[in-house]
Amino acid sequence: MKKERSPRAANSVFPVTFFANSDEFWVTGTGEGTATFTPENPGGVTGSGHFAVWLGASGNEKDEVEHNTVTFVLNGSDGSHTVVHGTTHVSTHGNRAVKVEFEKMTAHCG
Repeated sequence: MKKERSPRAANSVFPVTFFANSDEFWVTGTGEGTATFTPENPGGVTGSGHFAVWLGASGNEKDEVEHNTVTFVLNGSDGSHTVVHGTTHVSTHGNRAVKVEFEKMTAHCG
């Protein structure tokens, strides 16, 4: 069964900072807006609600870090309530060898 999520950003901010006389940088970003879920089969449960996303990255000649979170909160046409949350993180050394890496997804339905 094909499912569709259609996030539409209502607000987003993505500042980037580069430091003079250095190869160091910082990037952060946030976004939020509406989200919908429509099943492929007609007559199935649809959902609508909100999403929020945050991301960050920083680096220099020695290390780099990238991480993000995303959350969808949807209310179903049948009265159900679903929350899906994801977190990812990657840290590398200057030679780009991975030090730490993980991805975690959770879903709560009711």
